[in-house]
Amino acid sequence: MVACLRTGVYIYDVQNPMLPNKIGVITWGQGAWYHLGANVLSLEVDVLPNGDSILHICSRTSSVIEIFDVTNAANPIYLLSIPEMCDWSQYPNLPPHCFTIPSGQARGLHIVNGILYSGWYNGGFKIHDVSIASSPVELAARNFTNAYVHGIQKDPNSNVLYTIDTHSSGAFRSWDLSNLGNIQPLDSYQGSARTMGASRPRRRRSRLPSTVFSSSVSAMR
Repeated sequence: MVACLRTGVYIYDVQNPMLPNKIGVITWGQGAWYHLGANVLSLEVDVLPNGDSILHICSRTSSVIEIFDVTNAANPIYLLSIPEMCDWSQYPNLPPHCFTIPSGQARGLHIVNGILYSGWYNGGFKIHDVSIASSPVELAARNFTNAYVHGIQKDPNSNVLYTIDTHSSGAFRSWDLSNLGNIQPLDSYQGSARTMGASRPRRRRSRLPSTVFSSSVSAMR
């Protein structure tokens, strides 16, 4: 992990851990503060069944999830972005306390078996099928009162999702994903101090041997 504010996402070959070799970098955009690969809040690499390595970035610069094909680490290819807005008409059974229009910024993400779970701060969380990297499909969205979702984690062995808020009124929450059209809360815990979501960039299995994906990380506010 290399934290370099403003400069981008770096890909290293660490077959020799004493002499890491930089083989790729993402600094896409104009100027230091416009790089979608910079000011990253969270990132994760998903390896598709065909062997392609796909990088998902929660960018504080663009406020959305940016997706890159990093199968060839020396030549990352920008694919598309997942925007913050969603079509709430797809979810007629949402509880009445959900906000009519989502908002927020992509803060955290977790990928399990081709499904992307993402936290959108005061926009709640969303779920996408990203098994086809170029064509993400939105499966569900859930907003709720006092949502400040930063950290998000899916239990790989059950239909339970966990979210963590970063706000004095936030909480650690669990959710039942048995019915994606009507996601219900299971439990929550609010500590006396500010809850902090552990949405740090993760290192995941990649087609590239001994390759580490690192990012520039800004302080969570």
